[in-house]
Amino acid sequence: MYKKKSVGWIKHFDFILLDQICLQVAFVLSYLIRHGSGNPYGFSLYRNMAFFLMLIDFVVLFFLRTLSGVMKRGYYREFVVTLKHALLIELLSVLYLFTMQVSGIYSRTILFSTGAIYFIITYIFRILLKNILKREMNKANKRSLLIVAPEATAADIVSNIKDHNYEAFDIAGLIIMDRDMLGQEICGVPVVA
Repeated sequence: MYKKKSVGWIKHFDFILLDQICLQVAFVLSYLIRHGSGNPYGFSLYRNMAFFLMLIDFVVLFFLRTLSGVMKRGYYREFVVTLKHALLIELLSVLYLFTMQVSGIYSRTILFSTGAIYFIITYIFRILLKNILKREMNKANKRSLLIVAPEATAADIVSNIKDHNYEAFDIAGLIIMDRDMLGQEICGVPVVA
């Protein structure tokens, strides 16, 4: 009857997987842009970098809570968060290459184009995934919600829930605490008591 909601980073597994895939696609595309063809995973330097990128992406996602509130962010806020995430991965990649003393061997073109491509495709795919998930939430069986509020704040509460209905609630009705408004409507929601 009741389903337990996922908590922590597990509930964002789809976004984590999407980020990892986008990062590897960006890495391979950058390699192909620089070298024209070939397999970047065939060389230990690039294979190690690909593994490090996956690891650092997960660490940044986890510790900086990049995905916290991901479904509630608008386009601009998502742009800023994704840009910060991509820049941090880029900086940590430079630090890794410098620390391992292979920064002179590793292609700067691949390094910087990986960050740029990763930012672009991750931003696009996060927006697409959020739109798909929102559409699916609206199709899913909704849970009913009965709102109890004073008359002064009822309209604000109803419009706020309608605008930010990430839990897929179906507003069943309103109970106005300080006035008898039975049978009337507030923002299209019937007052039931």
